[in-house]
This record gives sequence, structure tokens and C-alpha cells, in this order.
Amino acid sequence: MLFVLQAASGGVAGWVGTTVAISVAIIAGAFIVMAVILVITAKALRDTSSSVADTVDRLERDATPALQAIREVAQDGREVSALVRREVKSVVRTSKRLRKRVRRGADRLEDRLEDLDTLYEVVDRKSTRLNSSHTDISRMPSSA
Repeated sequence: MLFVLQAASGGVAGWVGTTVAISVAIIAGAFIVMAVILVITAKALRDTSSSVADTVDRLERDATPALQAIREVAQDGREVSALVRREVKSVVRTSKRLRKRVRRGADRLEDRLEDLDTLYEVVDRKSTRLNSSHTDISRMPSSA
């Protein structure tokens, strides 16, 4: 701006005013070009934004049933998991009861076997005493 004032007053060479005018015109032209580029870029951005919004809407429409199906599968999974958990607890309880009964049966069997062993020893002693207390009558004389 200072150059323009000086050129108008005649204190500066004549070519400076022309150079400043050309420079200002070039700068103004550059700003116009930048403004046009900005407008074109904004339009392209608006179109892209619109396209992205359409794509998001389509994805949302398409994804909604899939998400619902996933939720249903997850719910079914929770229900199956709860059922399996109940069944496993039931099997564990039954297994504990059976082990307890088997242990009691084994203990009773062991007691019975001890009783049977004791009975066998008593019968064996009696049999040994009975066999040794009588003579063998069925022997035939050697001369016969």
C-alpha cells in the first residue's frame, strides 16, 4: 500500500507502480484460484460425505438383522450354558452319592470277609480236632 501511495505522489520510479499493480493482480488471481479450488474441494467433500452417509445407512439396515441374530445366539448360548451347568451339578451330586454308597458297601464287604475268615478259622480248628479224635475204622487188615 505504501508503494501505491508513493507511486501516486511521483516520488518513485514509474516502473514500480506498474510492478506493484501486476503483483497485486497476480496475488488477487491466486486468491481467486484458491477460492475456486476451495469451492471445488468443498463440493467434492459434500458429495463424498453424502456417499458415506448413504453407505452408513445401508450398513445400518443390513447390520441390524445380523446384530439381532447375534444377540439371539448369545442368549441361546447363555441358556445352554445354564442348562449344562445344572446337568453337571446333578451328575456331580449323583457321583458323590454313588461313591459314598460304594465306600459303604466296600466297608461292609470287608467286615463280612473278616467275619467269614474268622468263621473259616473256627470251622478248620473244629475239623482238625474232630479228625484227630477218632480212628480210621475202614482200614482193612493187611492179611486179608
